[in-house]
Amino acid sequence: MTYKLEVKLEADFELTHIFSYYDSISVNLGNKFLDNWEFAIREVCKNPLGYEIKKKNFRQTLIPKFPYLVIFEVNNNSNIVYAIIHAKKHLVKRYKG
Repeated sequence: MTYKLEVKLEADFELTHIFSYYDSISVNLGNKFLDNWEFAIREVCKNPLGYEIKKKNFRQTLIPKFPYLVIFEVNNNSNIVYAIIHAKKHLVKRYKG
């Protein structure tokens, strides 16, 4: 089964902010972050039900080599990304649903 991807506006804003931060630190670090984000999303789209439900219907995956989690929900044939947050953020603040 093929799963579609929907990235909510807030998550897209977070993605842009994180990219800009890493890009300001070092040349190409922002691009490396985006490459790892894309890898994580491809893996989620291949098998989203393989990720454990953490709270309510939310699942998460870590962006490789970076301390960020992608918080998403599987809804019918879609993966809906709600947030990209730092992995050290308090558990209660991770899930806004």
